[in-house]
Parts: sequence; C-alpha cells; structure tokens
Amino acid sequence: MDDDKPVTSSSSDSADPGGEDPTRSRSNRYRMTSDLAALGTDFLILNADGEHVLRISGIELAERDTIVVEDLAGRTLFRVPAHHVRKTDRLTIYDAKGTETGVVHRSLASPLRDRFSIELSNGISLEVKGSPASYEFSIVGPSGIVAAISRKWFRTTNSYGIETTPGQPDALLIASVVALDLMSHGGTPS
Repeated sequence: MDDDKPVTSSSSDSADPGGEDPTRSRSNRYRMTSDLAALGTDFLILNADGEHVLRISGIELAERDTIVVEDLAGRTLFRVPAHHVRKTDRLTIYDAKGTETGVVHRSLASPLRDRFSIELSNGISLEVKGSPASYEFSIVGPSGIVAAISRKWFRTTNSYGIETTPGQPDALLIASVVALDLMSHGGTPS
C-alpha cells in the first residue's frame, strides 16, 4: 500500500546536517504538551518509549516570535515564525537553512469552525481532518493518513499524541502540528 511512502523526498525532508532525521529510526508516536504554543517556553517531545527526541523552543522576541523544532543537540530542524498569529491565515515552516518547506493555511469553513490544509514545498497537499482546537484530528496526504493526533491517548489533560506512519518526515509533521496549534489557539496555551 502507498501509505508507507513519505510525503517528501528523502533528499529534501531532512534538515539535519548529517542527512538523517533523528526521529526516523525511533518510534512513530510522540507525546506533546498542549502548552507548547506558549511563546517563550521550551518543551521536550517524548517518543513512545519515554525518551526525549526533540525540543520545541519558543523564542519570544517582540515582532520575531518564533517556535523552533530542534534535535537534542540544539540544532534547528524547523522553525515557525509566529508573530501576528492571531491575524494571519497562513504560517510558513522553514528548515534549518531558511528554505520554505511548507505552509499551513486556514480558511473559514463556517463561523464556528476553521478548515486547515498544509502545502509542502515539493507540491504535495495535505488535508487536516477533524478538530485541531480539541487535538482530535488527522493529517491526510494523497495516499492516506500520514499522521493522527489525539488527546485520548494520555490521562493528563495537557498532553496529546502525534502518531506518524512509517517513513514520514516526523520533525516536519511535528512542526506542522505546532503551527496548527498556534493557529487554533491564537498563539496562547490552550
């Protein structure tokens, strides 16, 4: 089945200078905190084995508010400039070199609900199905689900999980979920 194919090519989805995404060889389920959208705070992302695999760094610099996805050595993998997040209908995701790797779009589906999509720089479109505001949604690519996000997997109220299908660029999908979190909650912790 085509669900195993990565949504990006292997040459462009890795921001690690060594050419390998540190999350690829590990479990594909990650534990996040719903407070990660708080600018000025840092959070460690755990895999299914309880190991720290990535760090979310929220840099609060007035007009340059940025969320950074880093490996444990402190190398930037992706960054999401989040200034004016309440006023924007799109957030751009950049890799470590500053190259645009994706854009998260918001469009008004109804007065009570937003619809989101993710456009990757390689031309692939991903659709967000479900409710990012309640952390119950999936990210669907041309060949099926590439990531599922749920709060039901954990007992604590401020945690949710991201489960990616094998071979996906996990760090890029995590950066996309961070952007969705920021857009759904206006840049403030939920």
